[in-house]
Amino acid sequence: MKWLYDKLINRIGEERIITKFLLFPKKLHNEWRWLEKASIRQRVMKLDVGGTMMYGKYKCQWRDLQWEEKRND
Repeated sequence: MKWLYDKLINRIGEERIITKFLLFPKKLHNEWRWLEKASIRQRVMKLDVGGTMMYGKYKCQWRDLQWEEKRND
């Protein structure tokens, strides 16, 4: 028996901030960053899978929203 289960379905709209080292170039809103430690704000979004015979199929995943700048408090 086999079925698909989307673990993020109950977390739609939830946000988080991740920090990672960008070994490969990454672009968000016309700004490129590379070879530095960066913080990124992400949100769980419901995305249409689309494609042939996939009408009405969705999946949830973390999507990048914006760069988070470091605060000096």
